[in-house]
Amino acid sequence: MIRTTHLIKRYGTVTALNDVNVAIPKGSIYGLVGANGAGKTTLLAILAGLLQATEGSLDRDAPGSRIGFCPDVPEFEPWLTPREVLRLACGLRKHEADEERIAAMLTQVGLEESMDRRVEGFSRGMTQRLAVAAALIDDPAVIILDEPCSALDPEGRAEILSLIGTYQRRASVILSSHALSDVQLICSNIGILQQGSLIWQGKLDTLLRDHVKPVWRIRLHGGAAAVAIVLRSQPWVLNVTEHGNNEIELEASSIAHAEEQIAPVLSRAHAALVALEPVGSDLENILERVVSSITSVKKKPSRRPVGHIPSGPASDEEEDEA
Repeated sequence: MIRTTHLIKRYGTVTALNDVNVAIPKGSIYGLVGANGAGKTTLLAILAGLLQATEGSLDRDAPGSRIGFCPDVPEFEPWLTPREVLRLACGLRKHEADEERIAAMLTQVGLEESMDRRVEGFSRGMTQRLAVAAALIDDPAVIILDEPCSALDPEGRAEILSLIGTYQRRASVILSSHALSDVQLICSNIGILQQGSLIWQGKLDTLLRDHVKPVWRIRLHGGAAAVAIVLRSQPWVLNVTEHGNNEIELEASSIAHAEEQIAPVLSRAHAALVALEPVGSDLENILERVVSSITSVKKKPSRRPVGHIPSGPASDEEEDEA
């Protein structure tokens, strides 16, 4: 478990992190998301031991020598080769360099043909691949990755995400990303930072389940009006909207009802189905709703005594107030 308690980081008069209490389960892949300036890089640097908090505490069940860190903008001495970079990474953590392991890791990140080239001529994507390899080379207990795929093309992104995913249960992985599809693909847990505050954290499945709207888009090869009549007759259907002759939007009473009933009803209606997809179920839409709902709650007038700061939905493990 990695945990911070009332973590605060100030840069002069600017508060970058404000009372942050993260709880990262051992063996999880924890996605840290938020807008630019939310404090993600600052928090990751503190978790990695590279930056001191102004106030609060950090508890980590791994020493610094068992932490692998990949910064958002990695840089290496230009005269080094990837092999030499990984040898240095092992030496800095006081682990003996294993040449077979080094070659295997460079192959895993797609640098098998560039192991002995100088880093000086590397593209941003190649440099990022090397930084991920340096973070993973000695099988760390804690892996901290700041935007590990930001400079990669779609194929490279898929390769690196697949590699990171293999470390679930083997290590505690914390990563930040602006590509929310990446987070949704491999993360088991998630934390949402907004303006330096952790406004939500917990299981990704819980976030998706609690905030996915029971609305589906149905695309057809024509005949939308006839199919809509059948759908409106179902007791679990709240609303049906036709969009031309080829598309229907359906709102159900619950996600479970829709998942169980849509396909059988469409089959009975002899619908010429092209596509069926939930509306607004991707992580980006869900985060917008979560941030919007929490922000609107904070703006409401409070009847609590002046100076009382209410606890937010930032942890699955909060205790009830007495």
